[in-house]
Formats: sequence, structure tokens, C-alpha cells
Amino acid sequence: MKEPRVAARYAKSLMLSAKENSSVEKVFNDMDMLHHLIGESRDLSLLLKSPIINEGKKLEAINAIFSNKLQALTLRFMQLVIRQNRASVLEEITEAFISSYKADKGIATVHITTAEMLSSEMKSKISNQIKVENNLTAIEIVEHVDSSIIGGVILRMGDIQLDESVRAKINNIEREFLNA
Repeated sequence: MKEPRVAARYAKSLMLSAKENSSVEKVFNDMDMLHHLIGESRDLSLLLKSPIINEGKKLEAINAIFSNKLQALTLRFMQLVIRQNRASVLEEITEAFISSYKADKGIATVHITTAEMLSSEMKSKISNQIKVENNLTAIEIVEHVDSSIIGGVILRMGDIQLDESVRAKINNIEREFLNA
């Protein structure tokens, strides 16, 4: 079950602790790595989400796996989350922390869907225009290729989407004819 409020509260408290300890970048790297590991490792995901495995066994496993790989603050935070019986929300916490970090740094993720791969020059132009228009410091572009859009582009940043694809324009014309 998704618990975005819980995840956001934990992520916020970790961010505050990381700022107090001047280790925001290091904690971000840890949380980014954890996010990828939990997403890629079915075993780790099942360990964290299992209601059958008690918190002691989870703590043992986490300490064995991550004791030399994470910052002390991140490891203590993970231990706290497990002791609070919130291990099943850890992946959501990593997502919330990453989002908070990016928002704090003025970094946005933009999903671009085109019918063909974009040239690096075109990506750069799009990135620069979005940065200027939204007063951002950096843009992370996630490119998707979908030949069914025929041409044009679909841009998605957060919950905002701009669909300037040929497919969308054809659909609009079709609707106009049907409604006329």
C-alpha cells in the first residue's frame, strides 16, 4: 500500500538531518543507490516489505549488506525506519527524498516522447528553453521513442504535459468532424 504522506515526512526529516550534518550530496547518492537497488533487487524489496520477517532480522540483513557502503547518517536512518516498522515504505521514502533534493537544487526531470531519437543539439535546445522558462538550474531529459505519434513531440514535466504530436492533432481534427 502506498503511503506518500509517511514517505514525505521521513524524507523531509532525513533532508533536515543531512543539511545539519553538511552531507546532503552524500546522502542523496546513498538514497539514489538505494532506490535503484530496491527497484532492481526483488530479494531486497521482498525483505523490506515482508510482514513475516521481524525487524531484528531485517536490521541484521541491512547492517550486513550496507554497513560499509552507506554514510553513517543514511544507515542510522534506515535502521530507524525499520525499527519504526516502516521498512515497507523505504522505496517510497527514497523517491520522496530524491524529489525533495531535486526540487531544492532546481533540477527537473522532463520526459520527451518523439517518433525518432532526438539529436543532441535538439535536446540541448529543448533543455535550455525549459530551464529559462521555468527558472531551473538543470534539466534531466528522459527520452522515449514512440513511432505511433507519427511526428511532433510530447513533453511531460511533473504533472504538466504538452502534446504537440501529429497523432494528437489528427485526433483533434477527427473529433471536430464528428462533433460538426
